[in-house]
Amino acid sequence: MRRPALPLAALCAAALLAPLSADGQGAPAPATPDTATLDPDFEQALGAVQRGEIRRLSDILPQVEAQFGGRAIETEIETDDGRWVYEMEILTADGRLFEVDVDAVTGEVIDVEEEVD
Repeated sequence: MRRPALPLAALCAAALLAPLSADGQGAPAPATPDTATLDPDFEQALGAVQRGEIRRLSDILPQVEAQFGGRAIETEIETDDGRWVYEMEILTADGRLFEVDVDAVTGEVIDVEEEVD
């Protein structure tokens, strides 16, 4: 069963805004007004990144862009039957558009579809 995708831009923004503990070790500090009202699905994805259960997009994206010779124009994260998946739209230099699914744990490309007009 596929869960609704979360816009990755929101995930990245929250990761940047999430406060660290006073010891600076990366454990989340108590919720602030900025983080207290996040969507529960968003919080789940953010928590998975913070706990190291899934890889950061910044670790995976350059490899995928290089593999396809293009740039990501849209990125989302979702769960598919309990599996975290980054879904990316990659636009190549020659104008081709690919939808690429990447396992967020391993960084492995698990599905590719070329979008055709």
